Amino acid sequence: MKPEENFYDLHGTWHHYGENDVNVKYTIKEIGSEADDQADPTQELLKNRLSATNGYAKQSDADKKIGKVQGFSKKIPLDDIGPGLYKISVMAVDKAKQTSEIVTRYVSVPSRTPAEPSINVKTPADNSWSLDAPGTKLYDLNIDKASQNTFDLAGIYQSNTEDYEITYTSDFDKTPRKLEIAEKDKVSGKIAPWELKNFNIREVLNDNAIHHIDFKIVNRNQHGEAEGHDRFYFRINQANSIGIDAPNIIDFGMKNLAPKSEVEVSSPKMTGNLFIYDYRDKQAQPIKVNLKVENFIEKTDSNKILNTQLFWNKEKITPDSLYTFDKDTDDFKFDLTNELQNNLKLKIKSDEKVKTGKYQSHWTWEARDTI
Repeated sequence: MKPEENFYDLHGTWHHYGENDVNVKYTIKEIGSEADDQADPTQELLKNRLSATNGYAKQSDADKKIGKVQGFSKKIPLDDIGPGLYKISVMAVDKAKQTSEIVTRYVSVPSRTPAEPSINVKTPADNSWSLDAPGTKLYDLNIDKASQNTFDLAGIYQSNTEDYEITYTSDFDKTPRKLEIAEKDKVSGKIAPWELKNFNIREVLNDNAIHHIDFKIVNRNQHGEAEGHDRFYFRINQANSIGIDAPNIIDFGMKNLAPKSEVEVSSPKMTGNLFIYDYRDKQAQPIKVNLKVENFIEKTDSNKILNTQLFWNKEKITPDSLYTFDKDTDDFKFDLTNELQNNLKLKIKSDEKVKTGKYQSHWTWEARDTI
C-alpha cells in the first residue's frame, strides 16, 4: 500500500454449481508472529459479518447449472488500521453452510501520518549547527542602529504533502506568525526556498544579548501531523564596539596531593570558547583582556579554601591584564580558545592536612579598549 491510499481493493470471483446464494466473507488480521500467520481463520470467517458481497449474492438457476464465474469487489477502509503487515483471509459460504477453500492475501500498510518535514535557515548565515549552548556559535548582526531595525532571513524547507504551514516565533515575541508561501511555489516532496523579509528587531536593538528565532513547519493529512524545527541564534552588535565570550566551564580535573606538597595543572578541559569580537577599524588600538579570579572554595563547605595560584605563560595572573590583543585584519571575530588552553596553568599547594572535595572558583572576564 502507498501512504496516501485509504482503502484496500479486495476483488475476485466465485462460482457454485449447487446453490443460488453465496456469501464471500473475509477477515483482516495483523501478523506479528509466525503463530498469527498459522492460526486457522475458519471459525472467525463463519462468525463475523465482514462480507465482500455485502451479504448473500444471488445467481440464477442457469448460471448455477453451468457454474458461471461471478465477480465481487470490496474496498476495505484502512482508517482504523495502524501500520504493519496484515493477512486477509477470504472464503465463500452458501446457505447450507458449505464452504470454499480459504484464499489469503498479505497487505503491508505503511504509516500514513506525514513524514517529518524539515526547515533550515541558510542566510544571513548557514544555521545547520542549530545551537545547543548559546555563546558557542551564533550570527553576529553588525548593523547601524541609527538607521536599521530589521534584517532579512532565508532558507529551505521540504514537505511531503501540500497541506503544510510554516510559522516563526522569537524569544522576544512569542506570538506565532505565519510565513507566507505563494500557492504557485508550494511543492510536495522537493526542497523549496522560503524568505522572511524585514524581520523586526526594534525591541531588542540595544540590549546586546543573544536572541533566537524559532521556525516550525507542520505537515498535515487526515491521519495526523508531523513537525520540523530550526532555531537561528543572533546577537546585535553596534559598529565600533567590542565584545567577549568566555568558556562556561574550565575543568582542571582531579589531583592527589600529599601534605605540604604542590602540583601544577595545565591544558584544562573547557566547555565553550574564548572569542573576542572587534567591530572597530583595522587600525584600532589593541584590546586588553582582563580576568578576575575568585578563591577556589569547596562546593559543600564555604569555609574550605584551596591554596591556588593561576599563571598565564609562566606569569602570575593579576587583575591588571591577562592578554593584550592587536587587531591586524578586517575580521571581527577571533578565536583565542587554543591559546587560552595552552597557556593557562594552575598551581595548587597543600598544607599539613589533606583537603578532599570538589572546589570551584568564579571567574569574571573583561575585554576593553587600551585607551
